[in-house]
Amino acid sequence: MKAAHFKNLRPVCPRCRRESGALIALEVVHVSPGAESAGGRKEILACPAHGCRQEYPVIDGMPVLVPDVRGWVQANERDILARRDLSDELGSLLGDCLDPAGPHNVTRHNVSAYAASHYGTGTDDTEQGTVHGLLRAAMAMAGPLPPGPVLDLGCAVGGTSFHLAGALEGRLVLGMDMGFGLLRVAHEALETGEVVYDLRMNGLVYRRCRRPLWQGPAGPVDFWVGDASALPFAPGGFAMVCALNLLDCVHSPVEVLQQIDAALVPGGVCLLAMPFDWSVSATPVEGWIGGHSRRAGDGGCPVTRLRAILADGDWPLPGMRLRLAGAQTVPWAVRLHDRAEMLYQSELMVLSVPAGPSDGGGAVDVA
Repeated sequence: MKAAHFKNLRPVCPRCRRESGALIALEVVHVSPGAESAGGRKEILACPAHGCRQEYPVIDGMPVLVPDVRGWVQANERDILARRDLSDELGSLLGDCLDPAGPHNVTRHNVSAYAASHYGTGTDDTEQGTVHGLLRAAMAMAGPLPPGPVLDLGCAVGGTSFHLAGALEGRLVLGMDMGFGLLRVAHEALETGEVVYDLRMNGLVYRRCRRPLWQGPAGPVDFWVGDASALPFAPGGFAMVCALNLLDCVHSPVEVLQQIDAALVPGGVCLLAMPFDWSVSATPVEGWIGGHSRRAGDGGCPVTRLRAILADGDWPLPGMRLRLAGAQTVPWAVRLHDRAEMLYQSELMVLSVPAGPSDGGGAVDVA
């Protein structure tokens, strides 16, 4: 956890914020023994409120800032405790021995799919269909940004966070995700300047990939574990929130939209993309934006329904400030293995919060 991010973003207790709306700043309560003189690696943060006292672990440099810490740790036990010192060959042999549908191979497959989109495969690394092509298209539609940091929600293995740091030079960028196995790839790349991941070729056959980051270790980037529906921040802290292909992967898309709206300063921008690939394993049908109720006036169309819940829509969410500033459909390909990929048509939207009379800022650099 970088000191600059902790100091400037001033995280608050997500449990207190969710349960009572209280904005209680977190404190560092434990530092690695013997490391204090060098600034120390923070290992535990805590809420100082007498009625809470919730502790938040910092694991491998990444703070876990979610309302239900116990539930998250139990759900991510295997990835937290997984060994990282196995050679490529030994890791391959163990993967052959383990259940193909077990947690080890599921994590390997997920990392492979995201890493191919974020960092390429080493053979055909064009931006067409990758998450970076989608991000570049979104940033080209965005207007000037007010001063402030950038939040990359659902950042997965972190390629989009590094991309944002390069395009928006000088701004703090925070990548946030709930998946520890994915975030660990991002954080190790941050620390070493090299991204390492296993790329699935077929079945249980993977190839170890090592790719240098295109701009080296990025100073203004950090990665935290966090829940997009319960952000650990006071309102109005970010100039931009990026949420690519996230809304159909969360329990309540409406809650996430409300959190994004609250997180932005006046004049702030949200880059939103989603293929509306709903699954009840992530989102109950009642939470889907479209995809059901064909008999409704919008015929169940997700794009029409999403536009309607924004501030200038037919039935906006109470207090919603976000307004649609631009939209287009962009292809996004998820690589499964050498012989298969899933091609989505992702709906890309740029949403903005109206600026106050004194708001200003520099233009988005899309170079």
